Order: sequence, then structure tokens, then C-alpha cells
Amino acid sequence: MRNLIIHPQAQSEITDAYKWYRIRSQALGYDFLRETNKSIYAVTKLPLHYPMIEENIRRIKLYKFPYNLYFALETPASNKEEIIILACLHERRDPKLWQERQNQ
Repeated sequence: MRNLIIHPQAQSEITDAYKWYRIRSQALGYDFLRETNKSIYAVTKLPLHYPMIEENIRRIKLYKFPYNLYFALETPASNKEEIIILACLHERRDPKLWQERQNQ
């Protein structure tokens, strides 16, 4: 079993995107959350399935929405794999924003 950690800034980005979509349509806001949760679930089941964009950093695109989740797969001293969601970024934003979070 893998531990899942969502970086606080990634959580904030998910919340902000949800609010943005919800203002436009309550159903759209819930669709965004559903797709985000589906993507997080998929990452926890098959993390190596998604493309590595840099050493130890992978990306999954959200279905139907122009967002990507950036995540790291790490094995700390406890030998229990951790999946760390570093960012949830719109495709038009600088994808390097997650880099400063990698070592936090």
C-alpha cells in the first residue's frame, strides 16, 4: 500500500480551480472534483504508468479539463512508497512551478 500526500499548495490549487468552475456551474465544479479524484486514484494504483517528465516526477492529465497533476513517487526510510501530489496546474501555467515544492 502506498501513502498519499497532497502538498498544501496543490490542495489549494485544486480548491481554487473547483471554485472557479463552480462559479460557472455547480455541476462543472463537481465534475472537476470528480475527475481530480479519479486521477489521484489512478495514480495511487499505477503510478509508473504515467510519463516521467523529470527524474522522479510524473504527470497525469485530467480528463475533460485543461489541468495536470504533477506527482513524485518516493520510497523513504520506512520502505513504504509515498505518492506526493506536488501541483495541480492549468496547462497554460508554467509547469515548473512544482519544482520549488519538491523538497519541502
